[in-house]
Amino acid sequence: MDNRIRPINLFSLAPLDPYCVISSLYTDPYDPFELGHVSVDMLNSLRSVKHQFPEHMRELLDDFCAVVFGGQGLFSNSSCYLVGAPIRAWQWNIFKEVRWRVANGGDRVEIIKELKRRTSLLLTREHIQNRAKDGYYNQRWQRLRSEVLEVYGPVCALCGRDYRTHGVVLHGDHIIPKSQRPDIALYFSNIQVLCEDCNMGKSYYYTTDHRSIALVPSTYGLEERISNWK
Repeated sequence: MDNRIRPINLFSLAPLDPYCVISSLYTDPYDPFELGHVSVDMLNSLRSVKHQFPEHMRELLDDFCAVVFGGQGLFSNSSCYLVGAPIRAWQWNIFKEVRWRVANGGDRVEIIKELKRRTSLLLTREHIQNRAKDGYYNQRWQRLRSEVLEVYGPVCALCGRDYRTHGVVLHGDHIIPKSQRPDIALYFSNIQVLCEDCNMGKSYYYTTDHRSIALVPSTYGLEERISNWK
């Protein structure tokens, strides 16, 4: 019997909550299990400015090929044989989220680690409430909050105030409250930046995602930031 730990393949099993997505990436209703097919445009959107696939995309494409072709062969830069391959919406969402987060300042290694953790770690209320007993949640949360601020900028997604101009305290808000869904408490796609006033008002009563209508300072160049992943 082989007792070695198998590496996690992100594309072989849907994450704990495939409906938890970055809403600004989807203008239409999102069905994670909708079946589509890989197109040339989809593959080209994953290339870098040098028209090559970055290392982290090659890693993801290797895993995707292993699922599509039963572990036969590795991804090659030609990529033509992938055109027409079946792909679920949640699988394509993995590519979109990694591309978007890396383009907005996230660390590619840490992002892929988080995505792989989603497939194997189910957080419970005990992980969140007993921080002194188990520091895992607290450590991961601090890192995740830093990435959220790096990507979205230090500005409240609801009222548009930022800490430099208005002196507000900024929180990482769980869109779906962690009291309701502790299993997705450490999902980047479930976190938005709110000021203390807006976060206290929202509390656990609402699940409104304000990121798609966020007001960001002009210095952050939202349109420029997202132009390379559209």
